[in-house]
Amino acid sequence: MKPKLYWLFCLLLALPCQLSAAELELAGGTTFDRYRTLHESGVVNLNLVTNPRERFPTEWSIGLLLAQDKNPSYLDNDEATAWLGIAKRARWKGLFVGFGLVVVDQTNQRISSHVNFKSSAGFELGPLVAQVQHISNAGFHGTNDGDSFVTLGFRIPLGP
Repeated sequence: MKPKLYWLFCLLLALPCQLSAAELELAGGTTFDRYRTLHESGVVNLNLVTNPRERFPTEWSIGLLLAQDKNPSYLDNDEATAWLGIAKRARWKGLFVGFGLVVVDQTNQRISSHVNFKSSAGFELGPLVAQVQHISNAGFHGTNDGDSFVTLGFRIPLGP
């Protein structure tokens, strides 16, 4: 097993076993940035939200920023980047905000460290979920542009 995937696998083993009180969120979308460059890429992510009806549920996420090979070479992001993370959400009616940690399998011009923070805000409307998310290292290591993306997805309850 590749060393950089080993720690992703170890974190995957830490996922909770309370699947009867959980929901899966499958979403896709696109990145965006404040500079309006060619930095656009597809994004897919799968979130496991445990105890989703509580005020502060936990979100376990796996995601993929797709390759951005049409971008200028100085962006150094021509390979897909995978992440695994955990976050806490604060819910109020159909709205939520979240904050947590993610680890990525590789670094590039936008994400310059393997350990990063993830913030999100979104809303739920029936089975649909829309959210804006941002991953960055908060300036602790290297550059701090990070990646921002908007996704639209749907929720699948795993329990009764």
